[in-house]
Amino acid sequence: MTEKTATGITGLDEMLEGGIPTGYTILVAGGPGTGKSTFAMQFLKNGIDQFGENGIYISLEERAPDMIRNFANYGWDLSKVKIISMIPEKASSAHETKYVSVVGTQSSNTVELSPKKFSVDLVADTIREHVKSSDAKRIVIDSLAALSAQLEDPFSIRQEILGLSNLLSDLGCTALLLTEMPEGQAGISRYGIEEFVAQGVIALYNIRKGSERARGLEILKMRGTKHSQKICMMELANEGFMVYPNENLHSGTSGF
Repeated sequence: MTEKTATGITGLDEMLEGGIPTGYTILVAGGPGTGKSTFAMQFLKNGIDQFGENGIYISLEERAPDMIRNFANYGWDLSKVKIISMIPEKASSAHETKYVSVVGTQSSNTVELSPKKFSVDLVADTIREHVKSSDAKRIVIDSLAALSAQLEDPFSIRQEILGLSNLLSDLGCTALLLTEMPEGQAGISRYGIEEFVAQGVIALYNIRKGSERARGLEILKMRGTKHSQKICMMELANEGFMVYPNENLHSGTSGF
């Protein structure tokens, strides 16, 4: 029987017959405002609170203090989630530098890196180091667009995503890789190849229905396990996302 990692998100594990297969890298795709970051942080928080599994959120776009402040609206205690922010910032000198700032139970420090060292390899090394030091079982990488900006062509993107996925699996981690869902393209990701490399794909929707919007979730792909084929209703409550497996989201005008 396939070992599963439960998300703890109401309704979603039912759609997945118990959860995400352990060790998988899952692409979470959605347009602006669909709640990808909230969904991912809830996955990590639930892992700690409900299942005793440590988690790491690697942000390539947003500073850790800003993330903590944004999630404070939910009343979530994120003190046990390790947040690693790897984004360009201006130093006090004229040249631009790169920083890795770490906030969490294991450490609270800022490490300065040179621009030439910022790469997919650096992200991989950072994952390896902090997974081992914190015994993490769940990882979020936000986002694929920022990661892919370091690469030159679709082949390189495919190879690097596959390499990261293999690394995470070898480390025993179940991972969410966040990506924007582009408008007007056949694929659900920016480059149209990411969904073929990841072992699973979850799409988040924000659909206009008349004068309002409705949220939905669809499991487009999940290797090695049965899953719901429906686009299910979802809502964002005070405690986070709740999915309703028995309620279909009827298509309206796309809100992407």
